[in-house]
Amino acid sequence: MDRSRALSRAWDTVPDEVAGEVEGLVLAGNLGAAISRLRAGSTYTLAECGEMILARWSERARQPEMPCPYCGQPLKSALAKQCFQCGLDWHDDDNVVRRGSDR
Repeated sequence: MDRSRALSRAWDTVPDEVAGEVEGLVLAGNLGAAISRLRAGSTYTLAECGEMILARWSERARQPEMPCPYCGQPLKSALAKQCFQCGLDWHDDDNVVRRGSDR
């Protein structure tokens, strides 16, 4: 079995509550806390937890799952915080800015 399949199968053994918390941390951009939470809630080593998270979200990050919340156009990835169509950047929710040339 190749490594990515093994990591995928390993993820299936993570309790739903832990998986949900880890996903929230990953989507919030807090990978260190996500890895620590997965480690605390599973029997995997710290290195295995890091590999599991990278394997799971590196693929998901390439797949747009949501449109831009401002213009509705597809984002470059599910983790994007900037839209290249309308130019808005919401890395800081309290300070949304327009990047690039006038649109």
